[in-house]
Amino acid sequence: MAANSILLGDSGYANTEYLVTPILRPITAQERRYNRSHRRTRWLIECAIGVLKQRFRCLLLPQHLNPTFVGEIVRCCAVLHNLILGPDEATMFEEDENMRPDQVLESSDEEDDAGDDEGVDFRRRQLLRLF
Repeated sequence: MAANSILLGDSGYANTEYLVTPILRPITAQERRYNRSHRRTRWLIECAIGVLKQRFRCLLLPQHLNPTFVGEIVRCCAVLHNLILGPDEATMFEEDENMRPDQVLESSDEEDDAGDDEGVDFRRRQLLRLF
């Protein structure tokens, strides 16, 4: 993992210097925005991993190999996935409003920030580019 990297985890894990989790009982608007961004980002990543696992079934099995080599396997699967993407798959996050994480996942807050959608769109484009 790169020195400036962090992992996103669910609330079953403790926060560390390299792992951040949602705030259990957000009070301020800033904490609610953080939880919403955290949830949306994790959702997009989990969807991308799910797509890779369905396309490359070897990723469903435990990998009893060197972790660096397993990382290369996942990277190769992502590259192959990008090479065989059909036109419908390449735009599925952008076109399917039913797949938006704020509609699929439960939300503990009601307010919506206008600038938040721009960040979601950026993350979607990055995930489509990488996966």
